[in-house]
Amino acid sequence: MTRGNPIPRRTAPATLAALGAAGAGFGAAHAQGGKSALNLAMVAEPPTLDIQSTPADLVCIIMQHVYEPLFTFDAKGALVPMLAETMPKISADGKLYSITLRKGVMLHSGRELNSDDVVASLKRWMEVSPRGKSVAAQVADLSAKGPLNVDITMKNAYAPLLSQLAMASGMAGIMAKETLAQPLRDYVGTGPYKFKERKPDQYVLLARFDGYSARKEAPSGYGGKRTAVVEELRFVPVPNANTRVEGALAGQFHYADLLPIEALARLEKAKDKVVPIMTPSFGFPYGVQHRGRIDGAEGPAQGRADRVGRRRDAGRRVRRHPLLHRGRQPLPQGHAVLFGGRHGQLQRA
Repeated sequence: MTRGNPIPRRTAPATLAALGAAGAGFGAAHAQGGKSALNLAMVAEPPTLDIQSTPADLVCIIMQHVYEPLFTFDAKGALVPMLAETMPKISADGKLYSITLRKGVMLHSGRELNSDDVVASLKRWMEVSPRGKSVAAQVADLSAKGPLNVDITMKNAYAPLLSQLAMASGMAGIMAKETLAQPLRDYVGTGPYKFKERKPDQYVLLARFDGYSARKEAPSGYGGKRTAVVEELRFVPVPNANTRVEGALAGQFHYADLLPIEALARLEKAKDKVVPIMTPSFGFPYGVQHRGRIDGAEGPAQGRADRVGRRRDAGRRVRRHPLLHRGRQPLPQGHAVLFGGRHGQLQRA
């Protein structure tokens, strides 16, 4: 049985979660109409579903299924394109970033994504996101250059730009321009799941988007091909940790997040019902400034080498898309659903 990045129990600063029997390879539950569905016990009611406006992990866990950024990180922490076709062309002075979008990417509303959506989304992100506001102070111009091209002109060379655009929490998520509002009321993105329903203090329900335009590359971290393996995801707020434990043991939840370490011994004794997962805390590349070439980009980055750092923040852990098939057999046949970043990819149980 695979547990996904296990660590010795003595390393206490870790995260404990559990997969219920169905999530551990015994088959997904079925919603009304015979649809495959997973019940996922979260730590609280999300404060918002606006992924741009908050760095809260809980919002990111749910809405990263709905929205996608222009760039993201692969399994090694390297920047890779997501909605962008390739890494951007960067001018010799490091100020102009020319981005080409992937052709044929569909929004949940049924129309094709274009540069106007990207420009409008990034402008909103720079208004509502704390990270976006810091980027906005460095931006001289942001404009569409044709249906699939976007130019970002910086006031000065600004090496962290692509990392800022790629962060999962407080994501610079690309949205349908006609839905943009403050506060956000309609959730239309490009991800493998679309928003279906929210009942406060009961659940957030996402449904598989059959028109999803996946990348062709092999899955790697946040990057590469993403495939939704079940039809519906039901994120249920369960603030009491002991209730999450009991619900996983009883088969009520396919996944229970952030369980008390004290529950580990009990969960390990119920291996026919649950798969406990224990992972170390870790962070992600943040605010890297350097001389020379940005990997994968066409053109030099001329920013001064003020520092090179890696953010390590136990409160904001990298999470890949937890319920996305990563190039193996479909979920019901002996696979465990693990939150990536903290809990690995889909792995064989």
